[in-house]
This record gives sequence, structure tokens and C-alpha cells, in this order.
Amino acid sequence: MSYNSDHAAVAIWEAALVGDCDTLRRLLKEGGRLPQDTTQHALRIAAANDHTEVLACLLAYDADLVHFCDTSPGSRNAMETAAYCGAFGAAAVLLGHGASMGEALSDAVLAGRPCMVEFLLLARADVNDAYKERQPFRFATADHHTVGYRDYTHLMQAIWHPGAKAYGPAACLAMVQTLLDGKADPNRMDSRVYLCGVVATPLGAAAYMGLSDVAQVLLEAHALPTALALKCGAHKSFDIVQALLNAKADARNIIVRPPVHNFETLRLLLEAKADFGDAEDRDALVVYIAEHHSSRGVRLLLQHGIRPSTGGIKDVLHLAAGRPHHARKSLRAVMRAVTGTSLWQQCTPVMLNNALMVAAREVNTDAAVALVHAKADPQNPTRKWREHVLTRACMSNRTDFVAALLKLKASPFNPGLMHTCVSHGSADAAALLLGAKASIQVLHNVDGSAAFVARHAALAACATAAASTDTPASSTHVPT
Repeated sequence: MSYNSDHAAVAIWEAALVGDCDTLRRLLKEGGRLPQDTTQHALRIAAANDHTEVLACLLAYDADLVHFCDTSPGSRNAMETAAYCGAFGAAAVLLGHGASMGEALSDAVLAGRPCMVEFLLLARADVNDAYKERQPFRFATADHHTVGYRDYTHLMQAIWHPGAKAYGPAACLAMVQTLLDGKADPNRMDSRVYLCGVVATPLGAAAYMGLSDVAQVLLEAHALPTALALKCGAHKSFDIVQALLNAKADARNIIVRPPVHNFETLRLLLEAKADFGDAEDRDALVVYIAEHHSSRGVRLLLQHGIRPSTGGIKDVLHLAAGRPHHARKSLRAVMRAVTGTSLWQQCTPVMLNNALMVAAREVNTDAAVALVHAKADPQNPTRKWREHVLTRACMSNRTDFVAALLKLKASPFNPGLMHTCVSHGSADAAALLLGAKASIQVLHNVDGSAAFVARHAALAACATAAASTDTPASSTHVPT
């Protein structure tokens, strides 16, 4: 029967929507024996709006409606609709007429209604039953894809299901507490939720989501402190890691990889003798800690024997040199951490010089200064790099970089520097180079240099001084 074409059905649904029992009784009497899907839809409408009198009227008309179950995808029967909408009166009427629970408990969990969950549990709903997701999903088999339905336990649904996540951590905590009070099993594994290749428990899912309050409630309900939960918690929350270790979780059964939530989390895991993997894993961890948790984290790793390889140190140097917004924190952190230890001996001149060129290419003044102080050579670092350390700074006319490197004895005499300044119009950088006794003669051999000098007073003054003495500019002052 079509919703648009059958005027009697539409009138019945409208009466159920507004709770008009008199009109509904008249329509039911005049309509004779109506199709069950018409009256069932009216029952759902009345349940959603908590019209108990309308429900009683419809059930008096057809008592079998309470047992009708629409199996079409995404649909709910009247009892499930009442649970989802929080209609306590409607739920009581339907249960009084012998309605089955169906997926009512799951719908209440999905809607974030702990009071309705408590009501249904008092009505003997099975708290450890599985919820079958209405929307089918596809999963791969050996030779083809099969359409199936995803089963969630109610606890996992409250923590993991996208619909439940939308209600926020506080609502999630209230729901989990209600389910646990109703004797939900906190250790029941959910075969459809995998984390890190392992079937998840509610505690593992809570740790993965960073829900520290939920994890604490589950532990108080005697959830097992699994290695999976500890591994997930290390990425998300110090409180979760601390609670799991207090509950005797064994950190030796996990391999800690970045990201690590914070410095205190790292300290707890080191003290608990967690496994930090092979050399590649340790290198990645040192790079991450140097970037995010300053020198304390690097020192802490070294104190506990987590020592990066030469490649790991190189990666830290290049990371810091190439990312100006992390330079002050990560590069100086690793420099302070390794200075005075045997690890410092692994920082070869080639590594430092290559990192200096990365800093030059990114025009990263802080990193370049730190590297030169760490004995990188600002003259001509390595054969691998064909451009001078000051070239990129001259291209972008970054006087702060040029001045800092000149103070640190970088050579201004490479003819390519002045060519770069002329071709990119970097008059300020050129003036600094001339002030450091760079030769002005190169300007006479570059097309367009006369106009370039004429446009910029600083270069014109340097050029005049150079012409009068027939020597490089007389000023030995290096701008700061």
C-alpha cells in the first residue's frame, strides 16, 4: 500500500501522530480489515510520540500487532521505536501486551538513554546479548565479498558504535555504568572489533578512544588489564596507563611505538620495563620524543638504555633542521641530550654538515646557528650539496639568516652568492655580504646589475666605496 495513494492510511497515521483517539477509532471502524503494515506503522508513530491511548486503541483493534516485526533494512518495530525515542509510557504499554524486547536495549544504548536502559533491564532485557547492526556491511572472504551484519555487545556498542560516540564522553560513561550495574560482562570480547590485529574487549576499546573515566569504571568492574588496552592507552592517556599498571597490567608484553601521549606516560612505561622494539622502532621513538617532548624525554630514553642508531640521530637532526617551528624544541633538545654522552661521538661532521644544508635550504636560522655551535662547518659542508650554505637565504633575502651565519664565520666570498642576490633582487642580503668584504667586482659581470645597484642605496654606497679604493668594501662590521 502506497503512503501517497491510500488516503485512509495517511489519515490513520496522521491521527496516530497527533494522538487523536476518536478520529483513529472512527477510521479503523470505517476502514474494515486494514493491511497489517498500515496499522503497524501507526503503532510505531504512536510509540515514538508516547501516545499511550493510541497504542491501546490500535492493540484493541489488532492484538497481533505487538508481535509484528518488520525485517526491512534499517526499520524498527514499535517496541524498539519506543526504546530509541525514550517513550517510557509506550514501552510499558507494549510490554504489558506481551511485546518482545527485540533490539530495544540496543536502540536505547544507541540513542544514549541510560534511564531507558535501566528500565529495560528491570524488565529483564538480556544485557549480554549481542546487537545486530541493521545496516549490512561487506566483508571479504577467500573468493568473494559477502553481505553480512555486524554484531556488537551492548558494552562495546556504548563505547565504539559511531551513533553512541556522538553523545560524548559523559554520556558514554553514564551508559557504561548503567550496563555494568545491570551485570554486563566487562570481559566479553567482540569478534567484530579488531584493534592492532587483536579482538577487542570493552576496556581495549575505551583505551583506544582515550576514555579514561570509562576505563577506570571497567577496571573497577574487574575488567582484565590486557596488553592491548595498555598499548592503546599509551597513545591516548596517562591516566589510562597509570590505572592499567596499578591493576597489574604487564608492560613487558607490548612493544611501545610512537605516538606516546606525554612525558609522564613515557616515564611510566620505561619504569614498567616495556619493550621498545628493534633498532628501527627505537630510532622512530627517539625522533618522535625529540620532536614532541623536549630534551627531558631524550635524556630519559638514554638513561634507560634506549639509544638510537647513527641513522636515528641523523633523522632527528634533519627533522629539526627542516622544520623551523620545531627547531628550538627538537634540535636543541637532542643537542643537549647527547652532549656529554658517548652518543655525541656518533654525530659525525658529515651528519652535522648535511643537517646544516637542510637548515639552509629551509632558511631555518635557529637550526643553522645550533648546528654551527655543534661544530658544523659553515664554509662548504659536503660534496653532496652543490650550493653554498648562504645561497637559499640570499634567494629569499633573509637577512637574519645571512647575518647570523656571517657572525659564525661563514664565507661571503663565493661569487655565486652575489649572482644569486642580483638575480633574485635581494639587495639587503647583498649589502650584508658586501659589508663582510664580499667582492663588488662580480656586479660588473652580471647583466642588469647596473640597474640593480642604482635601485638600492645600500649597494650603491658599497659600490662607490669599492670603486674609490679599488678594493672590497672597507667596512669590517658584520651586521647583527
